[in-house]
Amino acid sequence: MKIYNATSSKITILYKGCYKYDKAFDKYVINTMPIVIAKIPSDLVLTARLKTTEMHLPNGIPVYEQYVTSIDKLPKGFDAYIVTAIYASALKRHKFDRNIYILDEPVYTRDGLAVIGYRGLCKLT
Repeated sequence: MKIYNATSSKITILYKGCYKYDKAFDKYVINTMPIVIAKIPSDLVLTARLKTTEMHLPNGIPVYEQYVTSIDKLPKGFDAYIVTAIYASALKRHKFDRNIYILDEPVYTRDGLAVIGYRGLCKLT
């Protein structure tokens, strides 16, 4: 399968048996040596361009409204695309007929401070 990674960094997918959910951190953390099942290099980042306008100031707190003005087109010739959550949100407003994914939950170091990989991908429907 030919995958296009439209995020800004390499994606590391970890084997399910090397991490666990930790209630104390409310995150997935590594519990053994990391076992990498896939490394997906970053390709050219696809962007959703936003316009931001200030709405009002309740109690002096600025509130802004953002909406998508345009998105980069998906390149042709790939079987699957991994995109950012913002791009995915913008893309859902358009009809798409390709396999679009975002990153699933991150897996952290034992202390919960640094991301070392991801559980997998989530398919956009």
